[in-house]
Amino acid sequence: MPKYTSTLIISLFCVTAFAQNNSYIKKGAYTAAPTITQPAVEKQNNKFLYGPIPYRTLQETIGETYLVLPMLDVFIEDGYRYLFAKNSNKNVSTKEGEGKFLKLISVNDKEGEFTDSAGNVYVSKIDDDNTFWNLAPVTDFENTRKLLLNKQLWLKTNQYTTGDPYNRKSLKKISNVRFTHVTVIDVLASFSNNAPIFLVFKTDKGDIGFENANVSGTNTDLDPEYWFNEKFFIENPQITYKLTPKLWEAVKAHDLQIGMPAIAAELIYGRPTKRNKTKTATTVTEQWVYGDGTDTWYVYITNGKVSSVSF
Repeated sequence: MPKYTSTLIISLFCVTAFAQNNSYIKKGAYTAAPTITQPAVEKQNNKFLYGPIPYRTLQETIGETYLVLPMLDVFIEDGYRYLFAKNSNKNVSTKEGEGKFLKLISVNDKEGEFTDSAGNVYVSKIDDDNTFWNLAPVTDFENTRKLLLNKQLWLKTNQYTTGDPYNRKSLKKISNVRFTHVTVIDVLASFSNNAPIFLVFKTDKGDIGFENANVSGTNTDLDPEYWFNEKFFIENPQITYKLTPKLWEAVKAHDLQIGMPAIAAELIYGRPTKRNKTKTATTVTEQWVYGDGTDTWYVYITNGKVSSVSF
């Protein structure tokens, strides 16, 4: 878990503007081609487990403004299936809803009630993941822009996407990029409340890419695949983690070796789905579980070093 400095720990604020037009959806803004070629986790007490913005329950976001996220083209005709004008049986259309700001005024186990700038009341049903489908707190966008815009990050993920985030036909995956140094150039709205933010960045070579991320865990299904903390380093990992040049070469090559320190294994494979620990008088053994049950593998750590791996 990254240790955020005081400049990274920011207070929440409520957004009071409800204008339909906003700067979080920029279709067609990033179309340049590059010049180079897990199970949900229970919420924990650490409010910064998922990313640089503190986690809030839905009840804690009462009074906050939510953004109605853009719709994937395959769902445009269906509209926002969980969002309705109050006392209406017809869900909100894509044309009416996309980009709209709604203030949460109440929430229970089944639904939340929102108002727009004109005083119209909307109801969003809570889905099976206990979230408001295709809605995201504006606070997360505003605070992410304040915190990360024009700031440096290092990629923890091993691939990123190029092209226009809102045009799936333009997208291309760039692989073998773990530890690449990038600068954040924009913060936009994605299609999913589970990873509601597109972080658009530029590499040192001038290539533009993006990753969608969950920056707070708020109103998400908490899938670690989308956690900001599993996609980015906020500090240069080669300074943070004191590994020898030879070990760094192995880490960058995704080459797990017996005898490696545990942190090297985590830098290669990422956070385990589960850790099982056993202790004796002289030995501490950990079983790191990776995968989703159908494709599972294990890394074993003994006294802080990799002792075996099982696929």
